[in-house]
Amino acid sequence: MTVQPSMSTNDKVQALLFEYNSLRTEIMQRNSVFNQYCVISVPATVAATTLVYTAFPPAAFILFLIICSLLYFVFRLIEFDTLAAATRVRELETKINEMAGDSPNFYDAIRK
Repeated sequence: MTVQPSMSTNDKVQALLFEYNSLRTEIMQRNSVFNQYCVISVPATVAATTLVYTAFPPAAFILFLIICSLLYFVFRLIEFDTLAAATRVRELETKINEMAGDSPNFYDAIRK
C-alpha cells in the first residue's frame, strides 16, 4: 500500500481554477450553440410552416405547434445544462476565494 502525498493549497487552487476555466468555456460554447440554434431553427420553422400552409392550411397549424414544442424542448435542455454549469462555477469561485484567503465573492454578498 502506497501513501499518496497530499496536495498543497496552491495545487488545489490550480486544479479548481482548471475546472473553473473548463466550465466557463463550456458555458460560452453552449451560448454559441444556442445562438446558432435560434438563427437556423426560427427561419426554418417559418419556411416549413409557410410551405405546408400553401398546400393544406390546417396541417400548417399542427406542424407549427409540433415544431415549436421541439424547439422549446431543446431550448430548455440547453438552458438546464447551462444553469447547472453556472451553479458549479459559483461553487468553485467560493472555494477558490476561501482557499486564497480573499473576501467573499459577489454571489455570496447577494445571497446574504
